[in-house]
Amino acid sequence: MVAIERPRLEPPSPGRPSIYTPEIADEILARLAAGESLRQACQAPGMPDRSTVVRWLARHEDFAVRYERAREIGRDVWLDEIRDHLRTPPARDAAGRLDPVAARHHRNLAGSLAWFASKLKNRGRHGRASQ
Repeated sequence: MVAIERPRLEPPSPGRPSIYTPEIADEILARLAAGESLRQACQAPGMPDRSTVVRWLARHEDFAVRYERAREIGRDVWLDEIRDHLRTPPARDAAGRLDPVAARHHRNLAGSLAWFASKLKNRGRHGRASQ
C-alpha cells in the first residue's frame, strides 16, 4: 500500500481576520490629519475599533509612518484652532462693555488651551509627551 502524503495546512490564525485595507487606512489618516482624535475617527460608520488600528500600527510599517505624519498635521490643525480662539476677543454687552462672565470664561479657556497647546507641541513619537 502506498501512502499518500497530505499537504500541510497552515493553522488558522487566532481571532477574526484583519479588515485592513488601504482605503480604510487612508480614511483614518485623513480624519487624523483633519484634527479628529483616533476615538472620533473610529466611531464613524465602517471604521474599525481603536484597538484594531493600534494593532495595525505594529503590523503595517507604512501605515505607522503615515499615521505619525497624520498626527503631526492634526496637531498643527489643533494649534491653529487654539490660536484662532485666543485671537477672538470675549463678548461685549450692548453698551460695548466686556461681559464679566464671558471674560472669565475666555480667560479660563485661553489658559486651558495654552496648556493643551504646549502638550501638543512637545509630543514625541507614539503621542507621548517628550521629557
